[in-house]
Order: sequence, then structure tokens, then C-alpha cells
Amino acid sequence: MENTDSITLSLELNKNHKNKRGQHSVRLFVFNSITKDKCYIKTPFKLLKADFEGAWLKKNSKAKFRNLRMEMLKFLDSVDSCILELGRFDKDEFKSVFYGNGPQKKDLKYYYDKKIADFTESGGLGTVDQYQCSYKFIKKYNNDKVPEFNQITPKWLIKFDKHCTDKGLLTTSSIGMYLRSLKSIFNLAIHEGAVSNDKYPFGKFGYIIPKGENIKKALTKEQVQKLYESKSATPYQKMSKDFWFFSYLSYGLNLKDILMIKNKDLEEGFFYFERKKTLHTVKTRIPIKVYLTDFTKEVIRQYGDYNPDKPQDYVFDILNIDMNDMEKRKRKKNFNRKINQHFLKFANSIGIQENVSFSWARHSFATIAILSGVRFEVVSKRLTHTSVETTMLYFKGFEEETFQEINDKILDFSKKTDANDSSNLTKHLL
Repeated sequence: MENTDSITLSLELNKNHKNKRGQHSVRLFVFNSITKDKCYIKTPFKLLKADFEGAWLKKNSKAKFRNLRMEMLKFLDSVDSCILELGRFDKDEFKSVFYGNGPQKKDLKYYYDKKIADFTESGGLGTVDQYQCSYKFIKKYNNDKVPEFNQITPKWLIKFDKHCTDKGLLTTSSIGMYLRSLKSIFNLAIHEGAVSNDKYPFGKFGYIIPKGENIKKALTKEQVQKLYESKSATPYQKMSKDFWFFSYLSYGLNLKDILMIKNKDLEEGFFYFERKKTLHTVKTRIPIKVYLTDFTKEVIRQYGDYNPDKPQDYVFDILNIDMNDMEKRKRKKNFNRKINQHFLKFANSIGIQENVSFSWARHSFATIAILSGVRFEVVSKRLTHTSVETTMLYFKGFEEETFQEINDKILDFSKKTDANDSSNLTKHLL
């Protein structure tokens, strides 16, 4: 049980919301001085600014304001009593109990909903999709019923894995992704005391989440050169080529991060970025400095709208700061689909038959940089990987001739010596 003495309550006027009568909603502000957690909760009060100030801030002695203040204090007392009864403050649990629905069952659905709400609030809409699909497949496998935590055992997970694989419902990568979401749900439920540690079905002595095989996504240096030197047939193909090479020349920066570059990130001859995918998953956030080439400068000039007087605006006008997270995500997905569609047509038209997409720019950068002699550690840092081991995975999908090329390179020094040794050996034998 938490120490509820650390929780403070206050009422605030929400100036951002006003109805036709000019009334603002009043919200409850909850703050935990120990954990530093804070949140807002709606209240039944809608007041004019003057009424809120008179009743709550200035404590006006007129009967109208006294009565209103007494109602607000009574509301705070009931909130305080509810928190004391619960023994702690959890936003979802409090709302469920306080507004009359009774304690919510903390089952699998509860924690999936909680995770989805958290990621929605923080703008992680891609992760929201992942958790929604994870919940959907797990529920569907369980005869369209939400399974209990104690029902999900290592044996249950093995059967789920086999079912999805045998029926062709999910790839190995998707199974791994959805079950990592489930693993996160278990960790949260255990942390909050809803599930005991001995019910944890993952780990060394439980079910091991599979990893999909790494599929080759890197072009050869010769193929990249061919792409660079070939002329595109349409304006859309040219745009897709230009953005692909912007990524390739910017350490494999993905399209989402390119579109999120703001005017404030641009300096003379370079720009900074923080990879959005890992923004909330790493302890130390270190912006990566990317030097601009003549090519990437031209891409910004041609497709961007750089304006140093508007530092918060995006360089590329695919997005704008007035869009909400959902609108931005939709626009990014549509642009990504268009780029992939036209880049594939361009690549195929010049004889590159692989099913290339925008993401191949990142793999091609890593592959060619490493084969050109750049140290793994340097490439890993440019890719913003948290470990060299992650970068090593890029090598697992290479063709056999790539490994032969590595062998040829590391044996270059021995060719002349071997020839001399053979000549001397022949003379000696004769």
C-alpha cells in the first residue's frame, strides 16, 4: 500500500476548453510528490472564469461563491476518501471506482487497454497497432475469449505459436512481435501485483520468443551506383529516388525521421536528429550529427521549405505542426507507400529485380560502409543502435558471394607472398 500522504489534490480551470455559454471545464489535478506522477481528471463543474476565481481563488464571501466553494470542497473530500479507501492512486482504478462502476478487473484486457492508452497519449501510434493486433490474435486463438493470466503458460504459448505458423496466419517475425507485447503486459501486471512472479511464462525456463530470419535487404555497391547514375522515367520516380538517396547519404535515416526534421535542426552544412523509434526506449538521448552533401542539400532545396524564422516547422511540407498525431501518421504512411511504389518501379526498370523498398537504403548504407572498411562500432553509432550486436544482424542476410568478397579482401595481402613462396619452392625442388 502506498503512502497517500504524498498525494495532493487541487482544482484548476481548463482555459483551453470553453462551451457556448463561455464556461470552462474544471479539472482535478493529482500530484504524487514522491513519484512525481501527475494527471488530470474531469470534474462535474463547468464555470465562468469569474465564478471560478471568485469561489476558489479569491474566496469571495458572497453567498453565491460560498455555496459554490462548499460544493467544490465536498467534491475534493469525496476524492480524498476514495483514494484512502484504495490505499493508493491509480488513475484508471480511481475513475472506475469513483464514478460508480466499481473496481475494474485487472485482466489481460485491462492491461492491454492501459498500454494502448499510454502509447496513444505519447504519440506511439505504430506501437498502438502492434498491441491491438497482439490482443486480437491472442483473443481469437482463445475461442474469441480473453484468456486469464494463469491460463497463459509456456505450453499454451507453444501451441499458439504452432497454430499461427501451421495455419499461415502469422510470420515468425509477427509472432515474435505480438508475443513481445504480451510479455510487456505480463511485466506490467507483475509490477503492479496483479500477477505473481511464478506465473511468468517467458524466459530461460519458459517459452522463448522466436526471432524471424534476417532477409537480405542490402543492395551491392554496383547496384547503388547504377541507381544513382540512371535517369528516372517520371517525376514520382525521381522523387522516390531522391528521398532514397537522402536516406542512404544520411546514415540510413528512415523516412519517418526524415519527415520529422525541423528547421531548428538544420545548421550550416549539417543537421541533427534523434531517432523517433528509440526515443522512449533508451536512457541517454544523443542527437546524431549528419553532414549534408551536395545531393542532400539539393533534395532539401527542391522538396523542402527551409525557413529559419519558423524553427518548429518541418523542413519537408509533407507534415505540418498543426496536425494531430493521427493525421501525421496517416500522412507519413501514405507518403511512404507512394515512395516505395515508385522506387520499386524505377529499380525494376533498370534491371534490379529485388523487391526493393525505402528501408533498403538503411541496410545498403550499413553493408557497403562495413565492406568498405568502416569499423562496426562506427556504423553502429551512425545507425543509432544500442549495441554492436544489433548491427551484426545486418550481416546475417547477406548472400554467399558477399562473404566470399570479405575473404578475398582479407587475403589480398597474401597473394604476392604466396606467389614468391611457390617460385622459391619450385627452385628448391629442382
